[in-house]
Amino acid sequence: MKICILCLSVFFALSCSLFQKKLTRDDPLVLFYKTDPLPETVASLKLTERARENIKDKKYSKALALLNQSLEIDPDNAFSYYFLGLLYHEKNEPKRSNGILERAKLLFREMPFWLSACYELSSQNWLKLGYGHQAQEDALKAEALVKH
Repeated sequence: MKICILCLSVFFALSCSLFQKKLTRDDPLVLFYKTDPLPETVASLKLTERARENIKDKKYSKALALLNQSLEIDPDNAFSYYFLGLLYHEKNEPKRSNGILERAKLLFREMPFWLSACYELSSQNWLKLGYGHQAQEDALKAEALVKH
């Protein structure tokens, strides 16, 4: 009986992890943390999420203000750097975008999903700048990270 209960427990635990929803770039950013982030990080993430919505709506000046405010609260918020890079990409400033994405890449070392997103966006920026070889390198890095 104990073995049967143990087997059922293991099966249940494994099935829960197998059927977990895969996170996307549109999900709440706090869900990407393995442990509960500090309160200042949570506050910074909320501002970043508001900025993400403003970028989608092409309200770039509002998004920029929110991202700057977010980085004042938590200067190591990788998400703020990613969305700042996205903002400049959307504003057709690929060189500036790539400079900001370099900081995001450093901070996303432990989050391959988002590190891949940085390389993907960086690849698009390199194409805009006319650097096809560098664009291809970053695209391959993004693809390799997604496969893991």
